Amino acid sequence: MRYSFSNLITSLVFSILTAVPLNSAAVDNYAHRGGAGLSPENTLEGIEKSLRLKIDVIDMDIGITQDNVIVLYHDTVLNPDITRNTKQEWLSQPGPALKHLSYRELQQYDVGKINPQSLYANELPAQQSANKPIPIPTLQQAIQLIQTSSKPVRLQIEIKTDPDPSKQSATPEQIVPTLITLLRKKGIEKNVEIHSFDWRNLILLQKLAPEITTSYLSADEILDHSNYVRWHAGNDIKALQQSYPALIKQLGGKIWCPHYQELTPDLLKEAHQLNLKVNVWTVDSPDDMLHMVEMGVDGIITNRPDLLAKLLSSNNKASS
Repeated sequence: MRYSFSNLITSLVFSILTAVPLNSAAVDNYAHRGGAGLSPENTLEGIEKSLRLKIDVIDMDIGITQDNVIVLYHDTVLNPDITRNTKQEWLSQPGPALKHLSYRELQQYDVGKINPQSLYANELPAQQSANKPIPIPTLQQAIQLIQTSSKPVRLQIEIKTDPDPSKQSATPEQIVPTLITLLRKKGIEKNVEIHSFDWRNLILLQKLAPEITTSYLSADEILDHSNYVRWHAGNDIKALQQSYPALIKQLGGKIWCPHYQELTPDLLKEAHQLNLKVNVWTVDSPDDMLHMVEMGVDGIITNRPDLLAKLLSSNNKASS
């Protein structure tokens, strides 16, 4: 087989480039659900543990109670996989909905452990359960905890609403204004990213508080968002024949947040050309983390911020 001089040069250049340590200093480490791979999700205990790591952003999910208290919780209804009653019994079925409970009623439940019989427990084998009952915290409590930290971390707050009326979800109009009021009261509106799969939240927030950064989540194949037009606030991305970066830019977003398996180099390049940041979710394997760093993403959302911190630190030391 003949090997031309140009082939040789190309091969040498590729070898040199791949031998250069990755510049991962610009990749932000997002502790998903407060660091759910290490501690109970969306809890003050989990956030506190993640703050001891080298992270950049604490991610958390929010819902709202019947009496308009914003709390940290992933689902619109109580989840039996992570929730126990006052008798320390696992809930037998999902519910009730957050919006049908007062904050005081919600405090009866314990979220300090994953049900070991659930499939979810298999996804987070390194999570350490709390040794005492853990109540569902408020967003205000989480903000106060983070503000007392010596680390200059940012917040990523995911608004958990569902456009399907049967899901017993709060509406954007019920939660977004209350959220804005709290963020402004705490003086962190410039230090927070608000993101959601339900784009109605983001469009409303941009209208009411344009100073707050919005992050548009997407998932074509990973989640059962068959009625994606509803999730995208009525925007039919297929009929419009637009890419996610183009549509999000048009809608006024600053960040695109796709599932890492749905991101391609071309889409990443397009997003960056449109001055959009690209953060990917949820990346827990070191191999996948490395691949995302190599691709050039801006942030990685992970249940294992400890593993990502180690990977980023190793790459930065190698490049210095």
